[in-house]
Amino acid sequence: MEISSQRLVRTDLHLFEGTDEGFIFHDRKPGLPMAKTASLGAAESQKLIKLISLLRLAEQARCHMPRYAAECHYESGSSVRITFCFLCKNIIVSTPEIRGTIEFDPSDAPGNNLLTFLNSALGQTLNTKNA
Repeated sequence: MEISSQRLVRTDLHLFEGTDEGFIFHDRKPGLPMAKTASLGAAESQKLIKLISLLRLAEQARCHMPRYAAECHYESGSSVRITFCFLCKNIIVSTPEIRGTIEFDPSDAPGNNLLTFLNSALGQTLNTKNA
């Protein structure tokens, strides 16, 4: 599943307090408990999408207990929601109409770069144990 960076104006990043919020996030329910949030401008949003596109595909996802999420907002008013699970090695991408999964290797350079980017944007210290 490819995520477009064209006409991307803003991305809201979230760090979940627990692990069940990822599924609820994709269901677009309000009021989720977030440990931290950050907003990225267009240039940083495009960098996030580029980092995702550089990930190497890996084994198929077995579970999804994400700690990180992003909601990408486009000029048209549409949005894409993305949750990242570095333990389960997968990313779920959804719009109101579709949902897809990307499996990746979090231990290689592109996976490490993505985790570093997310932690930096959210003001977190790097902790791969709880990613």
